[in-house]
Amino acid sequence: MTLNATQLYVKGLLDGLTLPIAELGTLEAHVSYPNPLDQVTPLCFIWGAMGDEKRHTMPRAQPGNLSTGGFKDTAYDIDLWIFHAELADDPNADSLFPVVIDAVRKVLRNTQLMAQLTDSVTGEKSTIKKIGENIKIDYMPARALEDQRMLQYECRMIVSVVEAIQA
Repeated sequence: MTLNATQLYVKGLLDGLTLPIAELGTLEAHVSYPNPLDQVTPLCFIWGAMGDEKRHTMPRAQPGNLSTGGFKDTAYDIDLWIFHAELADDPNADSLFPVVIDAVRKVLRNTQLMAQLTDSVTGEKSTIKKIGENIKIDYMPARALEDQRMLQYECRMIVSVVEAIQA
């Protein structure tokens, strides 16, 4: 399976997403997990996944010739980690981050399918059959950053993705 291509596809959907409130700007998406510190721009890290790979009824491919095999699906639960820091004295501080979460969900539930992917490292081809049919949210309480001027908002979003390959 091409987890790399799937993560990069999700990054491509979310990177540069214009958020519905002008002061929020755009979402930065990364396939990594650096320390967000007190970054004011909303950030999303596509990192971590659980997958369940299953074969359909056709047999395996002949060794070295994937086009002779049947199809397999991998159902992933991909983790998106969303962060945003906001000034603690902003009267809208508690309303802005839920808008970011909703904007990300809106993109994921309204994405063009069947997306054809090619892994940038291996060249393997796959198809995204489903994305965002199931989305779980774990929205943590805001916490004050070190200087107490800003609040750090965090959300872990688990997004279902189904990818198909021939193997």
